[in-house]
Amino acid sequence: MMSRQWVVCLSFVALFGAVYCAPVTAQIPDVIYTWDHAFGEAAGPDSEVWSLDFGNNTLTLDNTVDGTLTVTETGTAGADWAIRDSFNRIKESVNPADYGALDLTGLSGLQIDIGHDGASTINGQLFAHVTPSSNFVVLGPISVAPGPVQTYNISLAGLTPAQLSSMRTLGVQIFDHAADGNRTWQINEIRSAGTPLGMRLIADHNDGAADFDGVITNFEETAVVGHTGGKNNSGLSINTIDGALQWQETAGAPGVALEWGNNNNQYEAENFAARPMDLRNYPEVETRIRIQSQVPGEMVGVQYYMQVAPFNYFAAGPDQMIPADGQYHVLRFPLSGIPNRDQVNIHGINFGSHQGLAQFRVDYVKYIPEPAGAVLLLIGGLAAVFSGVRRRS
Repeated sequence: MMSRQWVVCLSFVALFGAVYCAPVTAQIPDVIYTWDHAFGEAAGPDSEVWSLDFGNNTLTLDNTVDGTLTVTETGTAGADWAIRDSFNRIKESVNPADYGALDLTGLSGLQIDIGHDGASTINGQLFAHVTPSSNFVVLGPISVAPGPVQTYNISLAGLTPAQLSSMRTLGVQIFDHAADGNRTWQINEIRSAGTPLGMRLIADHNDGAADFDGVITNFEETAVVGHTGGKNNSGLSINTIDGALQWQETAGAPGVALEWGNNNNQYEAENFAARPMDLRNYPEVETRIRIQSQVPGEMVGVQYYMQVAPFNYFAAGPDQMIPADGQYHVLRFPLSGIPNRDQVNIHGINFGSHQGLAQFRVDYVKYIPEPAGAVLLLIGGLAAVFSGVRRRS
């Protein structure tokens, strides 16, 4: 029979496994469009800005049936057609309506629930327009069986990280089906799918002297020695020895605020393609910072912030103070108090004022899946268990 201590120990191990070994999420697989009358652009019937994109047929789109986008072919019998959402639409949502692109970083597929009233299978495909140039890409084929709505799976394996992080539109194309004549179609939902990432690295600056990872100054840029004005990376450089972003600030400076975009090595912050990000399922952000001041014993404040839906400023948890002692310090900021983290336009670090001439380095910025306190809980629990175990002589 197991001792009480071992039973409790195994319980803690199980807890650890549940917290740290189970899949953790980045972008959450989620409904993108559902055409629900109680949700979306407006209450009641609304097509959620879906419209004809191209093709040789004439269509009527309506949301008369709650939860269904109905597409009725009315032109050349059985001719092809394609519909899509807006170029600025993230998803079906009251907030925001139009100001960015869909972020599917870390996910592997889409699902569409679609059907038609014909007598035979009709072929088509899902497509998208993706950044950096709103390029048309085919996401995958669908062969829609006649009868009730069914679910069809589309792989996103062919997209690059840059394309996945900024999808301007989603669309459905149906190929020519003259033998079937004009049909009526029902689309009930479009969803993202897949096993998400466990951590999202925004910047590590370790790929050489040009690896800025999209960072630019946001405000108080006059603090940076060599900055030429405006929102850019002048005055910033990469320390190629330790792979950190670095810069110098003048004595008495208010401290610069830096901002990053939506993916490591992709787009400069505030570029349209760099927003918004879906960061809602990360409870913490972690960064590693080194400050060296000419004033002995000086402490410098560090704030992590986000601008979300559409550009509202929020600080992540309480500001933290670190010694400007020339040593690296790891900081973690809780994010639970920031709303709309699936709609993050920019995010970054706001440094406090300092008296001395100071050298700054940021080693990395990453979003992490679980609060570090869970590890302490586990260690403390195990210590409590084994503190009562006596060694047999």
